[in-house]
Amino acid sequence: MADNTEKTILCNHCEREITTKDDLVTANLIFSVVPFHGKCYSNALKGCQTVVIGNTPVNGTASTLLSVLAVLLGLISILGSGGPLPAPVGWILFLPAIYRLYSYLAYERYLR
Repeated sequence: MADNTEKTILCNHCEREITTKDDLVTANLIFSVVPFHGKCYSNALKGCQTVVIGNTPVNGTASTLLSVLAVLLGLISILGSGGPLPAPVGWILFLPAIYRLYSYLAYERYLR
């Protein structure tokens, strides 16, 4: 099994290493998920990146709850005929969960 400390995570803002999970904030930047230090994330929200960066961290509690709810609504829409939303919208609802899973697999699992 691979060692979880093999990957170096660099902040997208200051380009310095992020060493702990507590200091990691992942955010949507257009259609990608990028890592930030907590302080760098708040600076990026105040700066010119505020137009393209997500206001809610992908690895935050609110995003995790949103992901679970979106998956449930998506499944109801896809599997349930005549559900609250049409099936194509159901597939789109999986995006928050995909971003959240990518954030964990690409960044969070490598930090203590």
